[in-house]
Amino acid sequence: MSKIALSPNASGTALFTIASPATNTDRTLTLPDEGGTLMSTAANISSSQMPNGTILQVVQTVKTDVFATQSQSFVDVTGLSVTITPSTSSNKILLTPYLTIGYSGHVDMRLARSIGGGADTVLLIGDQVGSNRTRSTWHGYASTSFNTTYDIQAVSPVYLDSPATTSAVTYKIQLAVPYSSGYWVGVGRPYSETDLSYSGYTANTITAMEVVA
Repeated sequence: MSKIALSPNASGTALFTIASPATNTDRTLTLPDEGGTLMSTAANISSSQMPNGTILQVVQTVKTDVFATQSQSFVDVTGLSVTITPSTSSNKILLTPYLTIGYSGHVDMRLARSIGGGADTVLLIGDQVGSNRTRSTWHGYASTSFNTTYDIQAVSPVYLDSPATTSAVTYKIQLAVPYSSGYWVGVGRPYSETDLSYSGYTANTITAMEVVA
């Protein structure tokens, strides 16, 4: 038969009382078969005490205005970035951007991050194959099934990043039309600026969640 022992702390002088609730029902409290410290509602639980996969914080940026570019090199989408500061360097950041794009011709999108205001690191891009292919997170082409005047396409990649830092991390969306400067890409709007009921403007978001790892 196992035993239960209560061990007082020799350095303390106060009386510690274990009180039962006001109930008429018999209850059994089964202790776990392992060592550790019991947590209470009065305790501040650190991220290291939480199980892997726990969401510690969520930060989101919402962009309701529009953006457009004809740049053949990647440029940041103005107003569509999010900054989050991880609690520990081992935790991961789950990114869930939601981007609505109107475009003509070929267009590429990629994710990028900057730690502490430093240089950008490109995330979630394909391998280098050949010398001409653009490495990106997403590529689109305005074919006959895509109306370049009025259509908008939703793009929502999901990526679990490991920034390995406790400094502020900024995540951003970058766009380019690398094939030709004559092509165009817009965020939150189609190519047409005509004020028509079937020519919509849309909202965009980028969300970052710290995940215990």
